[in-house]
Amino acid sequence: AAWGIIMTSSICLRQTDLKSLIAYSSVSHMGLVIAATLIQTPWSL
Repeated sequence: AAWGIIMTSSICLRQTDLKSLIAYSSVSHMGLVIAATLIQTPWSL
């Protein structure tokens, strides 16, 4: 999940099209949600 966050964030930095930027940003945020869920702490749930 962390690798996906890094990769989509780096792709997002190079986007000029707003629609693509929002799509890659959404994928990156879902990676963050998955990473938080996988660590299984009270703060992440």
